[in-house]
Amino acid sequence: MKNGELQIYPEIAARGYFDITYLKGQLVMRTRGWVGLIPISDEVAIHVHSRAPISNLLYMVWRARVTPQRIQNFLRTYRADAATIDSPEELYADTFLSTLRQIHQHGPIKRYAPRQSTEAKRGRLLLSKTVSQFAAKGNRHKHVFEINDFTVDNPENRVIKYTAQRLYSYFQKEPTAYNKPIARDALGFLQLLSQVRQDAVHPAMIARLIAPLVRALPKDHSFYEPALWLAYLIVSRSSIALESFGRAKFETVIINVAEVFEAYVRQLCREASQTHFGNANVLDGNKSPIPLFVASSTPAKPDIYFSRGSQMLAVADVKYKPTPKAQDHYELLAFCNALNVHDAVFICPWLPDTSLTTTLGRTTSGIQVSIARINLSSTDMPMAENQLQINIATLLRLTPHSVFATP
Repeated sequence: MKNGELQIYPEIAARGYFDITYLKGQLVMRTRGWVGLIPISDEVAIHVHSRAPISNLLYMVWRARVTPQRIQNFLRTYRADAATIDSPEELYADTFLSTLRQIHQHGPIKRYAPRQSTEAKRGRLLLSKTVSQFAAKGNRHKHVFEINDFTVDNPENRVIKYTAQRLYSYFQKEPTAYNKPIARDALGFLQLLSQVRQDAVHPAMIARLIAPLVRALPKDHSFYEPALWLAYLIVSRSSIALESFGRAKFETVIINVAEVFEAYVRQLCREASQTHFGNANVLDGNKSPIPLFVASSTPAKPDIYFSRGSQMLAVADVKYKPTPKAQDHYELLAFCNALNVHDAVFICPWLPDTSLTTTLGRTTSGIQVSIARINLSSTDMPMAENQLQINIATLLRLTPHSVFATP
């Protein structure tokens, strides 16, 4: 408060990061599914942590194909020290290698890079260097040219290769059953980038370059973003807080985890359409709304609904909270009535003391509502994803032979 007025950036207040209310004479701010270091005023920032570890959160962002937002114009001046960990390689190895597979699949980024040559008679003649190095010494037959090569030897790939080399060196020291595959995968990627130099790469350089490199990525190589951030986290030994990007001034990075989680679950359902859901169509109510009332244009927009041919099968509502509220129940039942289906499921994060599946009950009209949860802190995310797909199929009766499991 200053001069009786609450000092909050109007840009932040207008973006809906928090619900702001007064309660018993105190200012109460409730988060709305965003995580990150969010500046409130010139003197205060609120650090909202994710339920999931950073490696799993970045994995979800990558799988959901969602780009984290940045709060422009608010360069961080908050000087909280970043926590460090002893073995960042072990914490981030699996997720970093999964981003490398994406790079391997689509091909490493290439950029035009200048180099100087006295052998190739092409490119732009550098007169001053030619004179100082050769002509002034009586050698009139040699020249210096600047050549621009379209090459993989660029800053992005140098950062990635440096980090892959670090992982390889770390995991090949002790050839255990767990370490061998990681070392092998890292070595394979090093071979892919054999033409990339590493001589000028070091942790301080990576910390300085990551933010501008991420901002400059072309859209068709956006899959480099999680790899670059993970490279920073590994070399800086930063602990599992997304916002702890070291002591340099980066733009604040925030993530709408509720939005990421919804897109992530929708992607998992699409991938399971043939394998778990009996070739059911997976539809997005935001893109393909349904009429809420008969002969009415009022739209209903369920997060996910399923059909097979012209027959509607079931509906799912994605919530980034472990327990849906009464209002969520009413909304889901309205979706069921609009679609004329009798099976519905909430999809939520799993937390300790909750089960992976819960049947909430059946209404008098025959609608059964359940909850399926996924453990976002799992050390084996593909296995957690597969179990979620099985449980959704079972709860919604999309396939006849699915089974439940416990965490």
